[in-house]
Amino acid sequence: MAKKFFNIFFAFLLIFSAFSIQLPAYAKTGGLPVKKLDVNRPEIKPGRTLSERDGERYDPDEKVRVVVELKEDPAIVDLAKKNVKFSELTAATRKNAEKKILEEQNRVKEQIKDKKIAVKFLHEFTTIYNGFSAEVKYKDIEKIEKIKQVKNVFISNKYERPKEKPEMKYSKELVEAQKAWQATGFKGEGMVVGIVDSGIDYTHKDMKLTDPSKAKLSKEKVEKLVKDNGLPGKFYTDKVPYGYNYMDQSDEIRDLGSAASMHGMHVAGIVGANGDEANGGIRGIAPEAQLLALKVFGNDPDAGYTYGDVYVKAMDDAIKLGADVLNLSLGSPAGFVSPDDPEQQAVKRAVDSGVLVSISAGNSNYFGDGYFNPLSSNPDYGLVGSPGVAYESLQVASFENSFIDLDAFKYDIMERREPSVISPLLAPIRRIITRKPLSWSMSDWDTRKTLMGKM
Repeated sequence: MAKKFFNIFFAFLLIFSAFSIQLPAYAKTGGLPVKKLDVNRPEIKPGRTLSERDGERYDPDEKVRVVVELKEDPAIVDLAKKNVKFSELTAATRKNAEKKILEEQNRVKEQIKDKKIAVKFLHEFTTIYNGFSAEVKYKDIEKIEKIKQVKNVFISNKYERPKEKPEMKYSKELVEAQKAWQATGFKGEGMVVGIVDSGIDYTHKDMKLTDPSKAKLSKEKVEKLVKDNGLPGKFYTDKVPYGYNYMDQSDEIRDLGSAASMHGMHVAGIVGANGDEANGGIRGIAPEAQLLALKVFGNDPDAGYTYGDVYVKAMDDAIKLGADVLNLSLGSPAGFVSPDDPEQQAVKRAVDSGVLVSISAGNSNYFGDGYFNPLSSNPDYGLVGSPGVAYESLQVASFENSFIDLDAFKYDIMERREPSVISPLLAPIRRIITRKPLSWSMSDWDTRKTLMGKM
Protein backbone atom coordinates (compact mmCIF):
# COMPACT_ATOMS: atom_id res chain seq x y z
CA MET A 1 0.00 0.00 0.00
CA ALA A 2 2.81 2.39 0.94
CA LYS A 3 4.60 1.60 -2.30
CA LYS A 4 1.48 2.40 -4.29
CA PHE A 5 1.03 5.66 -2.40
CA PHE A 6 4.60 6.82 -3.13
CA ASN A 7 4.24 5.87 -6.80
CA ILE A 8 1.15 8.03 -7.07
CA PHE A 9 2.79 10.82 -5.08
CA PHE A 10 5.93 10.92 -7.27
CA ALA A 11 3.83 10.72 -10.43
CA PHE A 12 1.92 13.75 -9.17
CA LEU A 13 5.18 15.63 -8.53
CA LEU A 14 6.44 14.77 -12.01
CA ILE A 15 3.29 16.07 -13.64
CA PHE A 16 3.19 19.16 -11.42
CA SER A 17 6.81 20.02 -12.26
CA ALA A 18 5.86 20.37 -15.94
CA PHE A 19 3.88 23.50 -15.11
CA SER A 20 5.39 26.84 -14.28
CA ILE A 21 3.74 29.13 -11.82
CA GLN A 22 4.20 32.85 -12.43
CA LEU A 23 3.85 35.04 -9.39
CA PRO A 24 3.37 38.75 -9.67
CA ALA A 25 6.45 40.92 -9.17
CA TYR A 26 5.63 43.87 -6.98
CA ALA A 27 7.52 47.12 -7.25
CA LYS A 28 9.40 48.15 -4.19
CA THR A 29 7.61 50.92 -2.42
CA GLY A 30 9.51 53.99 -1.46
CA GLY A 31 9.05 57.54 -0.43
CA LEU A 32 8.53 58.94 -3.91
CA PRO A 33 5.23 60.83 -4.32
CA VAL A 34 2.78 59.24 -6.74
CA LYS A 35 0.94 61.69 -9.00
CA LYS A 36 -2.54 60.68 -10.06
CA LEU A 37 -2.91 60.37 -13.82
CA ASP A 38 -5.33 62.89 -15.28
CA VAL A 39 -7.42 61.07 -17.89
CA ASN A 40 -9.88 63.90 -18.47
CA ARG A 41 -9.95 65.27 -22.00
CA PRO A 42 -9.24 68.98 -22.42
CA GLU A 43 -12.29 71.04 -23.19
CA ILE A 44 -12.51 72.11 -26.82
CA LYS A 45 -14.33 75.39 -27.23
CA PRO A 46 -16.40 75.51 -30.44
CA GLY A 47 -16.30 78.44 -32.79
CA ARG A 48 -12.71 79.47 -32.12
CA THR A 49 -10.89 80.98 -35.05
CA LEU A 50 -7.44 79.94 -36.24
CA SER A 51 -5.89 83.11 -34.85
CA GLU A 52 -7.35 82.29 -31.41
CA ARG A 53 -6.32 78.62 -31.45
CA ASP A 54 -2.72 78.90 -32.64
CA GLY A 55 -1.72 82.35 -31.42
CA GLU A 56 1.09 81.02 -29.24
CA ARG A 57 2.63 78.75 -31.92
CA TYR A 58 3.62 81.46 -34.38
CA ASP A 59 5.40 84.76 -34.29
CA PRO A 60 3.03 87.57 -35.38
CA ASP A 61 5.33 88.57 -38.26
CA GLU A 62 6.04 85.00 -39.35
CA LYS A 63 5.01 84.17 -42.90
CA VAL A 64 2.58 81.27 -43.13
CA ARG A 65 0.91 79.44 -45.99
CA VAL A 66 -2.87 79.47 -45.59
CA VAL A 67 -6.01 78.19 -47.30
CA VAL A 68 -8.96 80.60 -47.28
CA GLU A 69 -12.33 78.82 -47.53
CA LEU A 70 -15.36 80.83 -48.63
CA LYS A 71 -18.94 80.32 -47.48
CA GLU A 72 -20.47 79.60 -50.88
CA ASP A 73 -20.41 75.86 -51.67
CA PRO A 74 -18.70 74.77 -54.90
CA ALA A 75 -20.95 73.41 -57.65
CA ILE A 76 -19.93 69.81 -56.98
CA VAL A 77 -21.69 69.84 -53.59
CA ASP A 78 -25.13 70.56 -55.06
CA LEU A 79 -24.50 68.14 -57.92
CA ALA A 80 -23.68 65.31 -55.52
CA LYS A 81 -27.06 65.78 -53.82
CA LYS A 82 -28.68 65.25 -57.22
CA ASN A 83 -26.43 62.25 -58.05
CA VAL A 84 -24.92 64.16 -60.97
CA LYS A 85 -21.21 64.05 -61.77
CA PHE A 86 -19.36 67.27 -62.52
CA SER A 87 -18.02 65.71 -65.74
CA GLU A 88 -21.61 65.17 -66.95
CA LEU A 89 -22.34 68.88 -67.05
CA THR A 90 -22.14 70.74 -70.32
CA ALA A 91 -19.11 72.94 -70.87
CA ALA A 92 -21.27 76.06 -70.66
CA THR A 93 -22.82 75.02 -67.32
CA ARG A 94 -19.43 74.25 -65.83
CA LYS A 95 -18.00 77.52 -67.09
CA ASN A 96 -20.86 79.54 -65.55
CA ALA A 97 -20.50 77.77 -62.21
CA GLU A 98 -16.76 78.41 -62.11
CA LYS A 99 -17.24 82.03 -63.17
CA LYS A 100 -19.55 82.63 -60.23
CA ILE A 101 -17.05 81.11 -57.79
CA LEU A 102 -14.10 83.06 -59.20
CA GLU A 103 -15.99 86.35 -59.03
CA GLU A 104 -16.61 85.81 -55.32
CA GLN A 105 -12.97 84.86 -54.74
CA ASN A 106 -11.76 87.96 -56.56
CA ARG A 107 -13.98 90.17 -54.39
CA VAL A 108 -12.45 88.65 -51.26
CA LYS A 109 -8.95 89.09 -52.64
CA GLU A 110 -9.64 92.76 -53.27
CA GLN A 111 -10.85 93.18 -49.69
CA ILE A 112 -7.64 91.57 -48.43
CA LYS A 113 -5.60 94.05 -50.44
CA ASP A 114 -7.76 96.94 -49.17
CA LYS A 115 -6.79 95.98 -45.63
CA LYS A 116 -3.14 96.68 -46.57
CA ILE A 117 -2.22 93.04 -46.02
CA ALA A 118 1.02 91.88 -47.66
CA VAL A 119 -0.14 88.79 -49.55
CA LYS A 120 1.06 86.42 -52.25
CA PHE A 121 -1.81 84.49 -53.84
CA LEU A 122 -0.98 80.94 -54.88
CA HIS A 123 -3.73 78.50 -55.98
CA GLU A 124 -7.46 78.80 -56.68
CA PHE A 125 -9.98 76.00 -56.12
CA THR A 126 -13.38 76.08 -57.80
CA THR A 127 -14.63 72.50 -58.29
CA ILE A 128 -14.35 70.41 -55.12
CA TYR A 129 -13.48 73.35 -52.89
CA ASN A 130 -14.29 77.05 -52.91
CA GLY A 131 -11.26 78.98 -51.84
CA PHE A 132 -7.67 79.91 -52.52
CA SER A 133 -4.25 79.61 -50.93
CA ALA A 134 -1.85 82.40 -50.12
CA GLU A 135 1.18 83.46 -48.10
CA VAL A 136 0.54 86.06 -45.39
CA LYS A 137 1.93 87.11 -42.04
CA TYR A 138 0.37 85.24 -39.16
CA LYS A 139 -0.92 88.42 -37.52
CA ASP A 140 -3.00 89.19 -40.64
CA ILE A 141 -5.03 85.97 -40.44
CA GLU A 142 -7.41 87.56 -37.97
CA LYS A 143 -8.17 90.36 -40.44
CA ILE A 144 -8.95 87.83 -43.18
CA GLU A 145 -11.22 85.82 -40.86
CA LYS A 146 -13.37 88.91 -40.32
CA ILE A 147 -14.22 89.29 -44.01
CA LYS A 148 -17.92 88.53 -44.47
CA GLN A 149 -17.59 85.90 -47.24
CA VAL A 150 -14.82 83.96 -45.45
CA LYS A 151 -15.89 80.73 -43.75
CA ASN A 152 -12.52 79.44 -42.48
CA VAL A 153 -8.81 80.06 -42.67
CA PHE A 154 -6.46 77.06 -42.38
CA ILE A 155 -2.69 76.89 -42.16
CA SER A 156 -1.76 74.54 -44.98
CA ASN A 157 -0.56 71.11 -43.87
CA LYS A 158 2.96 70.09 -44.83
CA TYR A 159 3.77 66.64 -46.26
CA GLU A 160 7.15 64.98 -46.73
CA ARG A 161 8.28 63.58 -50.06
CA PRO A 162 7.76 59.78 -50.22
CA LYS A 163 11.07 57.91 -49.96
CA GLU A 164 10.12 54.26 -50.21
CA LYS A 165 9.89 52.76 -53.68
CA PRO A 166 7.01 50.31 -54.09
CA GLU A 167 7.85 46.84 -55.38
CA MET A 168 5.73 45.92 -58.39
CA LYS A 169 7.25 42.75 -59.79
CA TYR A 170 4.47 40.57 -58.38
CA SER A 171 1.77 43.21 -57.85
CA LYS A 172 -0.60 41.76 -60.45
CA GLU A 173 -0.41 38.33 -58.83
CA LEU A 174 -1.14 39.80 -55.40
CA VAL A 175 -4.43 41.38 -56.51
CA GLU A 176 -5.12 38.67 -59.11
CA ALA A 177 -5.39 41.23 -61.92
CA GLN A 178 -4.96 38.57 -64.59
CA LYS A 179 -8.11 36.80 -63.37
CA ALA A 180 -10.02 40.08 -63.65
CA TRP A 181 -8.73 40.56 -67.19
CA GLN A 182 -9.86 37.06 -68.16
CA ALA A 183 -13.25 37.36 -66.47
CA THR A 184 -14.15 40.78 -67.86
CA GLY A 185 -11.94 41.25 -70.90
CA PHE A 186 -11.32 44.75 -69.49
CA LYS A 187 -7.86 46.22 -68.89
CA GLY A 188 -8.69 49.84 -68.15
CA GLU A 189 -9.84 51.01 -71.58
CA GLY A 190 -11.58 54.38 -71.38
CA MET A 191 -10.55 54.99 -67.75
CA VAL A 192 -8.59 57.97 -66.46
CA VAL A 193 -6.50 57.68 -63.27
CA GLY A 194 -5.00 60.75 -61.65
CA ILE A 195 -1.57 59.99 -60.13
CA VAL A 196 -1.11 62.61 -57.40
CA ASP A 197 2.55 61.99 -56.61
CA SER A 198 6.11 62.97 -57.48
CA GLY A 199 5.73 62.84 -61.26
CA ILE A 200 5.68 60.52 -64.29
CA ASP A 201 8.24 59.96 -67.04
CA TYR A 202 5.89 60.23 -70.00
CA THR A 203 8.73 59.28 -72.39
CA HIS A 204 9.19 55.80 -70.88
CA LYS A 205 8.75 52.97 -73.37
CA ASP A 206 6.09 51.27 -71.21
CA MET A 207 3.95 54.41 -70.96
CA LYS A 208 1.78 53.72 -74.02
CA LEU A 209 -1.68 52.61 -75.14
CA THR A 210 -2.32 49.66 -77.41
CA ASP A 211 -5.24 51.40 -79.13
CA PRO A 212 -5.49 55.20 -78.56
CA SER A 213 -8.91 55.24 -80.28
CA LYS A 214 -10.40 53.69 -77.11
CA ALA A 215 -8.99 56.42 -74.88
CA LYS A 216 -11.28 58.79 -73.00
CA LEU A 217 -9.08 61.86 -73.43
CA SER A 218 -7.81 62.76 -76.90
CA LYS A 219 -5.37 65.57 -77.57
CA GLU A 220 -8.17 67.74 -78.95
CA LYS A 221 -10.41 67.14 -75.93
CA VAL A 222 -7.62 67.90 -73.44
CA GLU A 223 -6.69 71.11 -75.22
CA LYS A 224 -10.34 72.19 -75.12
CA LEU A 225 -10.66 71.35 -71.40
CA VAL A 226 -7.46 73.26 -70.66
CA LYS A 227 -8.78 76.30 -72.51
CA ASP A 228 -12.34 76.19 -71.11
CA ASN A 229 -11.25 75.65 -67.50
CA GLY A 230 -8.06 77.70 -67.48
CA LEU A 231 -5.98 74.68 -66.45
CA PRO A 232 -2.23 75.24 -66.00
CA GLY A 233 -1.03 71.98 -67.59
CA LYS A 234 -0.96 70.58 -71.11
CA PHE A 235 -1.25 67.43 -73.24
CA TYR A 236 1.78 65.12 -73.36
CA THR A 237 0.97 61.72 -74.89
CA ASP A 238 -2.01 59.43 -75.47
CA LYS A 239 -1.01 57.52 -72.32
CA VAL A 240 -0.33 60.65 -70.25
CA PRO A 241 -2.84 63.10 -71.73
CA TYR A 242 -2.33 65.79 -69.10
CA GLY A 243 0.31 66.80 -66.63
CA TYR A 244 1.52 69.70 -64.53
CA ASN A 245 4.06 70.36 -61.80
CA TYR A 246 1.85 71.99 -59.16
CA MET A 247 4.63 72.53 -56.64
CA ASP A 248 7.14 74.24 -58.94
CA GLN A 249 4.34 75.61 -61.15
CA SER A 250 6.05 74.40 -64.31
CA ASP A 251 5.61 71.90 -67.16
CA GLU A 252 8.39 69.58 -65.91
CA ILE A 253 6.31 66.60 -64.78
CA ARG A 254 9.20 64.13 -64.45
CA ASP A 255 10.83 63.39 -61.10
CA LEU A 256 14.31 64.86 -61.55
CA GLY A 257 17.21 66.01 -59.41
CA SER A 258 19.42 64.49 -56.74
CA ALA A 259 16.48 63.98 -54.38
CA ALA A 260 14.29 62.25 -56.96
CA SER A 261 12.78 59.02 -55.62
CA MET A 262 10.85 58.08 -58.79
CA HIS A 263 8.03 57.13 -56.43
CA GLY A 264 5.39 58.58 -58.73
CA MET A 265 6.79 56.68 -61.69
CA HIS A 266 6.71 53.42 -59.74
CA VAL A 267 3.10 54.05 -58.76
CA ALA A 268 2.21 54.93 -62.35
CA GLY A 269 3.81 51.67 -63.45
CA ILE A 270 1.82 49.64 -60.93
CA VAL A 271 -1.39 51.32 -62.04
CA GLY A 272 -1.01 51.41 -65.80
CA ALA A 273 2.33 50.47 -67.36
CA ASN A 274 1.76 48.69 -70.68
CA GLY A 275 5.09 47.08 -71.56
CA ASP A 276 6.06 43.77 -73.11
CA GLU A 277 6.85 41.56 -70.12
CA ALA A 278 8.38 38.86 -72.33
CA ASN A 279 11.09 41.34 -73.29
CA GLY A 280 11.77 42.98 -69.94
CA GLY A 281 8.85 45.41 -69.93
CA ILE A 282 6.46 46.16 -67.07
CA ARG A 283 2.69 45.74 -67.15
CA GLY A 284 0.48 47.29 -64.52
CA ILE A 285 -2.96 46.51 -63.14
CA ALA A 286 -4.88 48.54 -65.74
CA PRO A 287 -2.45 48.73 -68.70
CA GLU A 288 -4.91 50.44 -71.04
CA ALA A 289 -5.92 53.24 -68.65
CA GLN A 290 -4.76 56.82 -69.18
CA LEU A 291 -2.73 58.52 -66.45
CA LEU A 292 -2.81 62.14 -65.34
CA ALA A 293 0.62 63.28 -64.13
CA LEU A 294 -0.43 65.45 -61.18
CA LYS A 295 3.00 66.25 -59.75
CA VAL A 296 2.71 67.70 -56.25
CA PHE A 297 6.38 67.38 -55.19
CA GLY A 298 8.88 69.69 -56.85
CA ASN A 299 12.35 68.95 -58.20
CA ASP A 300 14.22 71.19 -55.76
CA PRO A 301 16.45 68.82 -53.72
CA ASP A 302 16.24 71.18 -50.74
CA ALA A 303 12.44 71.13 -50.72
CA GLY A 304 11.49 67.54 -49.91
CA TYR A 305 7.92 68.42 -49.06
CA THR A 306 4.65 69.75 -50.40
CA TYR A 307 1.54 71.39 -48.99
CA GLY A 308 -2.10 70.50 -48.53
CA ASP A 309 -3.28 73.25 -50.87
CA VAL A 310 -1.12 71.75 -53.65
CA TYR A 311 -2.94 68.42 -53.13
CA VAL A 312 -6.31 70.14 -53.35
CA LYS A 313 -5.39 72.05 -56.51
CA ALA A 314 -4.25 68.85 -58.25
CA MET A 315 -7.45 67.05 -57.25
CA ASP A 316 -9.57 70.03 -58.27
CA ASP A 317 -8.11 70.01 -61.79
CA ALA A 318 -8.38 66.21 -62.06
CA ILE A 319 -12.16 66.45 -61.53
CA LYS A 320 -12.39 69.00 -64.34
CA LEU A 321 -10.54 66.57 -66.61
CA GLY A 322 -13.02 63.79 -65.84
CA ALA A 323 -10.79 61.53 -63.73
CA ASP A 324 -12.47 58.26 -62.69
CA VAL A 325 -9.89 57.41 -60.02
CA LEU A 326 -7.48 59.47 -57.92
CA ASN A 327 -4.45 57.69 -56.45
CA LEU A 328 -2.52 59.31 -53.62
CA SER A 329 0.21 56.87 -52.58
CA LEU A 330 1.78 59.40 -50.28
CA GLY A 331 1.16 61.33 -47.12
CA SER A 332 2.59 61.93 -43.69
CA PRO A 333 1.72 60.56 -40.24
CA ALA A 334 -1.71 61.93 -39.49
CA GLY A 335 -1.49 62.98 -35.86
CA PHE A 336 -4.64 65.00 -35.20
CA VAL A 337 -6.78 65.34 -38.31
CA SER A 338 -9.83 67.54 -38.60
CA PRO A 339 -12.62 66.63 -41.03
CA ASP A 340 -12.76 70.34 -41.88
CA ASP A 341 -9.22 70.34 -43.31
CA PRO A 342 -9.24 71.27 -47.01
CA GLU A 343 -7.72 67.90 -48.02
CA GLN A 344 -10.35 65.96 -46.08
CA GLN A 345 -13.16 67.97 -47.62
CA ALA A 346 -11.68 67.57 -51.10
CA VAL A 347 -11.53 63.77 -50.71
CA LYS A 348 -15.11 63.62 -49.44
CA ARG A 349 -16.50 65.73 -52.25
CA ALA A 350 -14.59 63.83 -54.90
CA VAL A 351 -16.01 60.53 -53.61
CA ASP A 352 -19.51 62.01 -53.36
CA SER A 353 -19.17 62.93 -57.02
CA GLY A 354 -18.47 59.32 -58.00
CA VAL A 355 -14.67 59.38 -58.08
CA LEU A 356 -12.78 56.52 -56.39
CA VAL A 357 -10.05 58.00 -54.19
CA SER A 358 -7.38 55.45 -53.28
CA ILE A 359 -4.85 56.55 -50.66
CA SER A 360 -2.02 54.62 -49.04
CA ALA A 361 -2.18 54.04 -45.29
CA GLY A 362 1.59 54.32 -44.91
CA ASN A 363 4.12 51.95 -43.37
CA SER A 364 4.81 53.64 -40.04
CA ASN A 365 3.22 50.92 -37.88
CA TYR A 366 1.64 52.28 -34.69
CA PHE A 367 2.66 54.94 -32.21
CA GLY A 368 3.93 52.63 -29.47
CA ASP A 369 5.73 50.24 -31.80
CA GLY A 370 8.29 48.26 -29.81
CA TYR A 371 6.88 49.20 -26.43
CA PHE A 372 3.16 48.50 -26.12
CA ASN A 373 0.07 47.81 -28.19
CA PRO A 374 -2.71 50.39 -28.55
CA LEU A 375 -6.02 49.60 -26.87
CA SER A 376 -8.78 48.21 -29.07
CA SER A 377 -11.13 50.74 -27.49
CA ASN A 378 -8.85 53.58 -28.54
CA PRO A 379 -7.24 52.58 -31.87
CA ASP A 380 -4.12 54.47 -32.83
CA TYR A 381 -4.27 56.16 -36.22
CA GLY A 382 -1.57 58.72 -35.46
CA LEU A 383 0.92 57.07 -37.80
CA VAL A 384 -1.60 56.29 -40.52
CA GLY A 385 -0.97 58.40 -43.58
CA SER A 386 -2.94 61.59 -44.00
CA PRO A 387 -5.03 62.53 -45.98
CA GLY A 388 -5.92 58.82 -46.14
CA VAL A 389 -7.72 59.00 -42.80
CA ALA A 390 -10.61 60.69 -44.59
CA TYR A 391 -13.64 58.49 -43.94
CA GLU A 392 -14.68 58.42 -47.61
CA SER A 393 -11.31 57.36 -49.03
CA LEU A 394 -10.32 53.82 -49.91
CA GLN A 395 -7.20 53.53 -47.77
CA VAL A 396 -4.80 50.76 -48.69
CA ALA A 397 -2.51 49.34 -46.00
CA SER A 398 0.89 47.84 -46.69
CA PHE A 399 0.61 44.55 -48.57
CA GLU A 400 3.73 42.41 -48.49
CA ASN A 401 4.87 40.44 -51.52
CA SER A 402 4.18 36.72 -51.48
CA PHE A 403 7.46 36.21 -53.33
CA ILE A 404 10.98 36.92 -52.07
CA ASP A 405 13.86 37.55 -54.43
CA LEU A 406 17.28 36.52 -53.08
CA ASP A 407 20.68 36.63 -54.71
CA ALA A 408 21.97 33.15 -55.52
CA PHE A 409 25.41 31.92 -54.47
CA LYS A 410 27.92 30.35 -56.81
CA TYR A 411 29.65 27.04 -56.14
CA ASP A 412 32.12 25.43 -58.50
CA ILE A 413 32.15 21.69 -57.72
CA MET A 414 35.15 21.08 -59.99
CA GLU A 415 37.49 23.29 -57.99
CA ARG A 416 38.37 23.55 -54.31
CA ARG A 417 36.92 27.00 -53.99
CA GLU A 418 34.66 28.37 -51.30
CA PRO A 419 31.21 29.41 -52.47
CA SER A 420 30.74 33.07 -53.37
CA VAL A 421 27.96 34.39 -51.18
CA ILE A 422 26.29 37.61 -52.28
CA SER A 423 23.37 37.93 -49.91
CA PRO A 424 24.04 38.05 -46.13
CA LEU A 425 20.95 35.87 -45.72
CA LEU A 426 22.94 33.02 -47.24
CA ALA A 427 25.87 33.28 -44.84
CA PRO A 428 24.70 30.34 -42.66
CA ILE A 429 24.62 28.15 -45.77
CA ARG A 430 28.19 29.08 -46.51
CA ARG A 431 29.34 28.01 -43.05
CA ILE A 432 27.50 24.69 -43.24
CA ILE A 433 28.84 23.80 -46.68
CA THR A 434 32.47 24.62 -45.97
CA ARG A 435 32.60 22.29 -42.97
CA LYS A 436 32.88 19.40 -45.40
CA PRO A 437 35.97 18.79 -47.54
CA LEU A 438 35.49 20.07 -51.08
CA SER A 439 36.12 16.72 -52.73
CA TRP A 440 32.99 16.23 -54.83
CA SER A 441 33.21 15.09 -58.43
CA MET A 442 30.64 14.98 -61.21
CA SER A 443 29.93 11.32 -60.38
CA ASP A 444 28.88 12.35 -56.87
CA TRP A 445 26.43 15.03 -58.04
CA ASP A 446 23.35 12.80 -58.41
CA THR A 447 23.48 11.78 -54.76
CA ARG A 448 24.19 15.29 -53.50
CA LYS A 449 21.83 17.38 -55.60
CA THR A 450 19.34 17.90 -52.76
CA LEU A 451 20.10 19.98 -49.69
CA MET A 452 18.11 18.71 -46.73
CA GLY A 453 17.67 20.21 -43.29
CA LYS A 454 16.87 23.60 -41.74
CA MET A 455 17.64 26.80 -43.55
